[in-house]
Amino acid sequence: MNTMNIGAVIKTLRREREITQERLAEYLNVTPQAVSRWECGLALPDIAAVPVIAAFFGVSCDRLLGTEPDDRQARIDAVLREHQRLSSLGKKRKRTDLLRQAVREFPGEYRLLLKYAWDLSASPFDDFGETELTAKELRAVQEQVVGLCQRILDDCTDDRLRAGALDLMSMEYMEFDAEKARTAAERLPDFSLTRNMTLYRLWDYDTDEHRAFFQENIAELADLLWLNIRTAVWGTEDPLKKVVLCEKAAAVYRALYENGDFGYSFAMLAQIHETIAEAYAALGQGEETVKALREALVFEERFAEQPDGCGTSLLSDHRRFSRGELTRDSERSSFAYFLDRLKHSRYDFLRDHPDFREILRKAEAACAME
Repeated sequence: MNTMNIGAVIKTLRREREITQERLAEYLNVTPQAVSRWECGLALPDIAAVPVIAAFFGVSCDRLLGTEPDDRQARIDAVLREHQRLSSLGKKRKRTDLLRQAVREFPGEYRLLLKYAWDLSASPFDDFGETELTAKELRAVQEQVVGLCQRILDDCTDDRLRAGALDLMSMEYMEFDAEKARTAAERLPDFSLTRNMTLYRLWDYDTDEHRAFFQENIAELADLLWLNIRTAVWGTEDPLKKVVLCEKAAAVYRALYENGDFGYSFAMLAQIHETIAEAYAALGQGEETVKALREALVFEERFAEQPDGCGTSLLSDHRRFSRGELTRDSERSSFAYFLDRLKHSRYDFLRDHPDFREILRKAEAACAME
């Protein structure tokens, strides 16, 4: 064993991951002084500790000993690219299996670990949000996800990954421990302290990079606004209030994108108009229901046809749409889900309406083409 090599590699790996000598010593059940002596080339770790150290950093023993070319980052990048490809195709099980293997190979790579935790969280559920697991089995998965998040919080120093872990932990706790869910959520910063709100002040305002950044910020804020308005919709039993709230959200998107180039938000607008249709259906107002469903179908079609590239509106001309960056939890298309919802009993009073039948026919044709 090469004293200088292993000590230098340990020091490099530790600093790359921003881990203190004390934290590594605690994990290995040795003293911080022992770690210091290794890194200074004054001593060697016990041979039995080599695989443990390698596992901690997510590298091979050969890499730790300095006898293997360092292609670790290239392999991690390849996993992340494949995960995004599978996500864009809705292949949920395959992407989860990919990450399950990857976190075994790279246990100290917290980007992979957090993505795996999110995938594991979604894994028990089918395309309709149903699960065949018993309550006990589902709770076991939720606790496993919480455990992965806690591991990130304990060992990872990347603030963004830690925030992601808190977000997911809160969501999982929400299913069985509301107080812990709230405690985790309250550890996150508020809107004014986010990366997006700070970085936009640091760009040169007249650069393309700044324009792309603030346009992406605006788009995310618009989607976040709709998600918050949606909770207000769910919180009222009055169908007309639901309609007014949804129309406010739709008006925001139309005000932002004067040329109708909504990009990723076409899906949000389809959802908004479906929610309007559901409200009008509850009132038995057939013509208004059909009108809202027709709008929803148009936005579904526009989303399916959206080409890669930037928009033309003042607030979208530097915001790039890329279908390969989409994340889907199912191989089924959005048209398939739209068609399922059209078959719901709330629309039974419209089955003989010619415009409703035309909407249904177009949705069926769109599904058949995919």
